[in-house]
Amino acid sequence: MDKNKINKIYQKAIDRLNNAPNNTLLRLKTERDLKNMKKDFKLGLITEDELFDLEWFYFETWIDPIQQIGPCHTIILN
Repeated sequence: MDKNKINKIYQKAIDRLNNAPNNTLLRLKTERDLKNMKKDFKLGLITEDELFDLEWFYFETWIDPIQQIGPCHTIILN
């Protein structure tokens, strides 16, 4: 594969991750996948590390950036 094509594919993947907070369809798919992975974890089909990877991605992409601490340490979600 030619180097320019690889760079374009890599850049497209990076752009998708950078724009993930604005991608509602990706957020909904990730929430659905996370719910299914929690079921699979309870059944012993996946490891804790696999579940943690997706939980971390979801938290870091959508939950953590929109939390704000208000008066009396209340958490406000935008």
